[in-house]
Amino acid sequence: MQGGVMALAVVFLCILLAGSLSGLILPMTKPDGTADMSSLFNHISLLEQNMASLQTSTAQLRTDLEVTKKELQNAQTELQSMRKDVPTGQTQQTTRMQDVAFQAHDPPNHAPAKTPLQFTVVNYNAGSGFNRATGKFTVPVSGTYMFWTQLEMGGGSNTALYVYIKKTGGVNLGAGYMETGSGIGDVDTSAQTIDHLEAGEQVWVEITNDYEIYNSASYFGGALLSVV
Repeated sequence: MQGGVMALAVVFLCILLAGSLSGLILPMTKPDGTADMSSLFNHISLLEQNMASLQTSTAQLRTDLEVTKKELQNAQTELQSMRKDVPTGQTQQTTRMQDVAFQAHDPPNHAPAKTPLQFTVVNYNAGSGFNRATGKFTVPVSGTYMFWTQLEMGGGSNTALYVYIKKTGGVNLGAGYMETGSGIGDVDTSAQTIDHLEAGEQVWVEITNDYEIYNSASYFGGALLSVV
């Protein structure tokens, strides 16, 4: 009975080994028909060695997967950090530049000297930087700007004056000059400028002497050229 059970166990083990371990099927019976226990034990020992090798390979694979997972997490963290460093809305150089520009006209007929001219009719004011109540443009975003002004003046002779485009601190950005003579009472003067300005700075127009201004032909404007 024990011999039959042993033989059955040997057959079952051979079936298991035949499908996965090439070359391990050896005769497991002696010439007299009895079980070859030495051969069986050799098979079992070899199977244990293969299982141990498989466990070692599996453990190494798990370790490699953990290392790869950590490397991917670090790469993801670095990518997110790089995205935060790129300017937004900014990426100012990679997104559509903010539309900032204005044009206004109709200053007072008699404007006081050395005071910001109040251009009361606003034709365009993208970015809402120009304030007609003060005559000043407040820079909404740092960048390179262009400004221009023209004043049509008259009502007198033998007069000279300057028109200035000024910024915060009383700094002259641009200037124009007009002078009348005995036979010339109506003239126009203009000024243009390009400069880099910081957000929050203000720009306006003023004249050095009181003089009559033809408001419908006089204007002040500006536009953002590039963001820096």
